[in-house]
Amino acid sequence: MNVDTIQMPSSKAWNAFQQYRAAVRQKYSDTDAALMKGYRALAQGKKVLDLVGVMRQAGLDSQGRPKLAICRADGWRVQCETWWNGSAEFWCGDQRQNAVAGRRIRLPAGIFPHRDGVRVSALVPTIPPEFRPASDLRHYHVLWEAEWTSVPKDPLLLRHLGRNLYAVLAQWDLTPLEQAVLAG
Repeated sequence: MNVDTIQMPSSKAWNAFQQYRAAVRQKYSDTDAALMKGYRALAQGKKVLDLVGVMRQAGLDSQGRPKLAICRADGWRVQCETWWNGSAEFWCGDQRQNAVAGRRIRLPAGIFPHRDGVRVSALVPTIPPEFRPASDLRHYHVLWEAEWTSVPKDPLLLRHLGRNLYAVLAQWDLTPLEQAVLAG
């Protein structure tokens, strides 16, 4: 899967992070925190993606379903609902009302073309041991090309930085065995 990412030389990102942190040391907003985390991730050599931009660029398939899906990494199934105004919501589990706030990702109006809404679900890819974080999976997300009727193939492991920014931690292809287990 190829997605556009935000990239910057590490030294330039580190300088921007230091300047930003110094300027907002006493009081800062959620936006400030996201920017600082984004600059720090770039300084560490990570790629950063803008989820809203990536989803907008990917768009919808011929049946009006998003081409990409995102879910918290501890989920086993993602649900997605799109609405007439081009907004969408992704959540883990079977019922939106049972999904706690941290398990939902909402995309604002205008991300997708205006059309009738759809509701679909898909399996969440497994994370191979070599990419699996040591800390709790609920702190991570998986983004992949949505195979709404079959098993996904090439996901990205992400860490939410704030607002619509995510650091890309790993990318892999699911093996035929992993796909068979998910399909079962």
